[in-house]
Amino acid sequence: MPVLKDQILFALGSDGDTPERILASEGPIMTLLADDPSAPVLQTVVMALAQLRTRLSIDALARIAARRDWPAIEQFSNVAQARPAWQSSISMWSKPQDYRLDAEGGNNGHHDIEYSFHTERGPNNYWAVNLQQRVLLTEVRIYNRQAYAERLNGFRLLA
Repeated sequence: MPVLKDQILFALGSDGDTPERILASEGPIMTLLADDPSAPVLQTVVMALAQLRTRLSIDALARIAARRDWPAIEQFSNVAQARPAWQSSISMWSKPQDYRLDAEGGNNGHHDIEYSFHTERGPNNYWAVNLQQRVLLTEVRIYNRQAYAERLNGFRLLA
């Protein structure tokens, strides 16, 4: 599939066409996927679009993700859920008084509780997750605590 990826990137970078037309619903990429919606073709298109890192390519990725009749690929799932997590500290409010167990509350899939993990107050606190594989991230969702939401001030996402 490297040839297909190169063809997609060439088409998106050529002067003879516009990215808007190429990525449109009736454009060549969506037509290609309609003709051959197999997982390898879909994954190649996704990787080519992700390599561009433009607003237009991200919008196209969202349209691709919304197509329920195409095969699901791992890039569109919660890749952090149930992966190993750790954090800089625990606090008196940590439900389990264990670094690993408290940190794993941050990616256990439960968003309907008051809070999932808690670090001690202070500078340079962190929470981290090991995705255990290279993945394409098109979106990162962070569910913050509703009460005391201001405690997330200064938040940074590092990859």
